[in-house]
Amino acid sequence: MKRIDDLKAGVAVIILNEEDEKVQVLLQKRSDVGLWGIPSGHIEVGETVSEAAIREVKEETNLDIKIKKLIGVYSDPNSQVFAYPNGKVVHFITGFVVQKT
Repeated sequence: MKRIDDLKAGVAVIILNEEDEKVQVLLQKRSDVGLWGIPSGHIEVGETVSEAAIREVKEETNLDIKIKKLIGVYSDPNSQVFAYPNGKVVHFITGFVVQKT
């Protein structure tokens, strides 16, 4: 296993736009690594997964959302370890949720 510097709890939110028999997913370009992804972030001390998801979406997109359901919690280091440009390697335990319009 590669070096891991930190472990963090996170959330990621799938925001769907379902109109005219099409389904669109909101993506944003990350400023830290320059990749496209769904709104996401860290859970702060004392927050629930739902509270963190609502806050992160508001901070990153200025959208007000309601949580529809928890899709799953992911922790496998093969998909949840990320190296940042500053060299820090972080292992995330991430709750994925779907927003409700």
